[in-house]
Amino acid sequence: MAVGAAAGLLVSLWSTRLLENLLYEVAPRDPRTVGLVVFVLMIAGLLATMIPARTACRLDPVRALRAD
Repeated sequence: MAVGAAAGLLVSLWSTRLLENLLYEVAPRDPRTVGLVVFVLMIAGLLATMIPARTACRLDPVRALRAD
């Protein structure tokens, strides 16, 4: 997720001129807005991976690998 966030930040900084027309009352490189977006996306990514990981941790490995 960190690599994706870094790549997204680089692309967003690169494309600010293209997206300036779509931003209302927000500066293209507003650090607070960019930080909030990165934070929300990181939380969403953590929640999306945490639920399947908890389920996988509760399974017995032998039973999970056995073909029925």
